[in-house]
Amino acid sequence: ASATTKAAAEQVAGNEAREEMTRTAQQLIRVHEQAQAMKVCGNEHFKSGELDAAVWCYSKGAAQAVKAAEISKRESLDQFSGVGPEIQQLELSLHLNLALCQLKLGDNAAAVKAADEALRLQPSNVKGLFRRAQANFALSREMTSSAAAGEEKGVPNVRSA
Repeated sequence: ASATTKAAAEQVAGNEAREEMTRTAQQLIRVHEQAQAMKVCGNEHFKSGELDAAVWCYSKGAAQAVKAAEISKRESLDQFSGVGPEIQQLELSLHLNLALCQLKLGDNAAAVKAADEALRLQPSNVKGLFRRAQANFALSREMTSSAAAGEEKGVPNVRSA
């Protein structure tokens, strides 16, 4: 009777583990689909010139992609072995799109941050490097402009060596 009880307990444990894996896989799929939907939403707003709405969609999508990556890494989802690179590519795309929107809106600090997030995923990404450079260049022009405006008002221009 003891061997039968032990076998039954192992079968129940195995079933529970499979059910938990299935729930986790379903959660991963749901979160990944939400991130993809936010990218589509952002693209539509971007095409319509609704940049603030596009920023919102891309930001929400990037957060969902990060969540999906965390689920994928945390759990050993062998049957979804190909999903990791797909999630990373989606997250990369969302950050790059977000950086572009921020550039167009003139929020250069936010554009640098979004480009940095893209470059964290893929350090040699040409779009990420270019968008970060554009934003940094715009920021340096803003600083130069602010310094010049201060001099015009009689405020000395203090530069650190």
